[in-house]
Amino acid sequence: MTQVWGRRAGLFAAAYAKSNGLRKPAKSEIEKATVKILRLRSTSPGPTVVEVRQEIRRIAGELVGIVREEKCLDEALACISDVRSELVRQRVQGQDPRFNREWVEGLQNENLLDVLEAVVRASLARRESRGAMYRVDYPLTDDSEQWLCNLVLRREDGQWTIQKEPVHEFCVSLPRGRHPYGQKGEGNCAAR
Repeated sequence: MTQVWGRRAGLFAAAYAKSNGLRKPAKSEIEKATVKILRLRSTSPGPTVVEVRQEIRRIAGELVGIVREEKCLDEALACISDVRSELVRQRVQGQDPRFNREWVEGLQNENLLDVLEAVVRASLARRESRGAMYRVDYPLTDDSEQWLCNLVLRREDGQWTIQKEPVHEFCVSLPRGRHPYGQKGEGNCAAR
């Protein structure tokens, strides 16, 4: 079955690419990517790519688990900022660029930090417990207009914005009211 859908997906992707053409990247984008790649080859002192990855995992595991509270989330933001400042000094140990997983991880570390920071910022903004996040300091699920929404985060030039967007209803009604985490509110379906 996966071969059938994989083939179909490939055919549709090829048709889309053919009809839309490729966008030529701006020279500044190419230069920025080149600087990131060459920076990994640095022999100056700094953390290895693996050490940076381990610190990202530590922050996520210890400070941004399923059970969260503002104090730990604030600490996570400070740690993320520290790690982000170390990204420019991270280096690979193996310098051969062919099939070098460490280079790939070095390039991924920035993306991992972006995602982790978005999770932390959304968790701080949402002052309730919902889904796979339980806030010790806000143990109730609030299905009022204030929190029955999607939080959309964007980052531009290092600045984050958070917007609330409505939840799309796919049934008769969404739950309403405030209730203990894990118990259903009034209404007869879950939001998507």
